[in-house]
Amino acid sequence: MSRSATPKQIAYLSYMGVSNAQELSFESASAAISGLFDSSDPSLYGQLYERQSDWITERFVLHPDLYANEIQRMLDEELPEVFHAYVRGRMVGASEKLTKIKIKKVISSLLVEDVQWWQSRDKKEIFYQRLTELYPACVDGCMPEKRSTPKVVVRSKLPPKGSGCIVVFCGLIFSIVFLAFLTITNG
Repeated sequence: MSRSATPKQIAYLSYMGVSNAQELSFESASAAISGLFDSSDPSLYGQLYERQSDWITERFVLHPDLYANEIQRMLDEELPEVFHAYVRGRMVGASEKLTKIKIKKVISSLLVEDVQWWQSRDKKEIFYQRLTELYPACVDGCMPEKRSTPKVVVRSKLPPKGSGCIVVFCGLIFSIVFLAFLTITNG
């Protein structure tokens, strides 16, 4: 007796266009997932690849109960990093430090109003506006200065022309004079 495909396997395969995903066994679903991109048609491969890229976020929208743990991990770990980077790219030198705790409180306040706010295309701006309301001292800095491209200084590994020869020549002359002096004095 073989076990049925998992709900996540069925959800993914159905999304990717496998019509009989609900009827598959666990092993058959695993094989279908592994063989999904086994196509010699570049157009079909491109469509499947694009569809799979969309699945990364679409699964949260289509199956929020099934992916509740992943959604929570995204809200707790991934989004705070994204928003921190966004704020730092938008302004620097604030009088109060933007911490993960503050970021999570802003996220929580937005979730109270709309549990799906993070699905919006302008989620970064929504976050920034709420951050401004709750923690104005975290955004009272200024826009970061655009960094100019640093000048690259190429240093030659060779000494300047002529200087090496002169040093060697002077050293050679000094050695000859010194040896001659020793020969004469030891005599």
